[in-house]
Amino acid sequence: MREAAPGIPITVWCNEDTPLIWAQIIREMAGLEPETKIKGGFDLLHAIMSEEGMRRFRSYLDTHPEMSEAQKRRVITAFLDKYALEEEIEEELDMPGWTEELVERMTALYDADVEVIRAMPCVSLIAP
Repeated sequence: MREAAPGIPITVWCNEDTPLIWAQIIREMAGLEPETKIKGGFDLLHAIMSEEGMRRFRSYLDTHPEMSEAQKRRVITAFLDKYALEEEIEEELDMPGWTEELVERMTALYDADVEVIRAMPCVSLIAP
């Protein structure tokens, strides 16, 4: 991609982080300022958190309106620890021949690739 379009900035993120960073992704793609309030910023979070958790999360946000995005992500993580829908966040890896060691090795390679991407010039990595 970089060779085909050398002057174009590229923004990427890890799909598994999307519910945590959805609002930032929307802002970045729309060219909005980081603190711009938007509707739908927690839509993907709703898909992986219980109704009670979402109610409590929104109530918490209402009583703490001045939180930064980094603070919101920490709050989201805390609420997910308690109210996540396990069946929505746990991915079952049931592949013939895949051992726990192989999955761990692949995960380490993936994490290393993400760090290489993070260091690329003109590439922005959105991360929690």
